[in-house]
Amino acid sequence: GVEALLLLRGGWHQGGDKMWGSGAGVESISRGNIGYYNAGMYAAHARCGGAGCALIVNPPGHRSVQQFHIHFVHYNSYGANLKRRLE
Repeated sequence: GVEALLLLRGGWHQGGDKMWGSGAGVESISRGNIGYYNAGMYAAHARCGGAGCALIVNPPGHRSVQQFHIHFVHYNSYGANLKRRLE
């Protein structure tokens, strides 16, 4: 489908609960390559969509791996309760 085409074209791949791409982090995103990073977010969202999921990218200075990756996390009841309170 479309998602597979985006992955092949964009160089994104899944490893566990993460989508892995190129670049170090959010500081690698520019106007010229935003489509590439959007493709990674679309791929992560396809694996973990809906209100019970969060897509997370670590900010500079708070990562152990210097390769862009997107965590996709289904939250448990604690996270769902926090989300409900914020809404």
